[in-house]
Amino acid sequence: MILKPLGMLEHPIVLFSDGELPSVEEGLLRDPVIGPKLIVLGNKTSLTGPDSALAMLSDVYIGNPASVTSGYIARSRHALGYNEEQTYMFRKEHKDNWISVCNEKCIFNP
Repeated sequence: MILKPLGMLEHPIVLFSDGELPSVEEGLLRDPVIGPKLIVLGNKTSLTGPDSALAMLSDVYIGNPASVTSGYIARSRHALGYNEEQTYMFRKEHKDNWISVCNEKCIFNP
């Protein structure tokens, strides 16, 4: 789990979703730890100004490396001074083993 070592499981978790994979939202909502804290802002094909601000200024941001929007958020967060421990572009390699696929270098040179 990414959020537990960061001490973030006691805080609300906001999920921006385009609604393309409802099984992801459903799985997170069913999770006994994440589900009760999850706020889903779904069916978004693009982020509004407030949505972007929320993502850019959050304590932790976990993005999809295949998403143009996630790349935009990650680059914006880097420009605002957030470090790699606060901005994650991850993929799941094994059951609970997450590895970074995008650091500061690839954020600006995808």
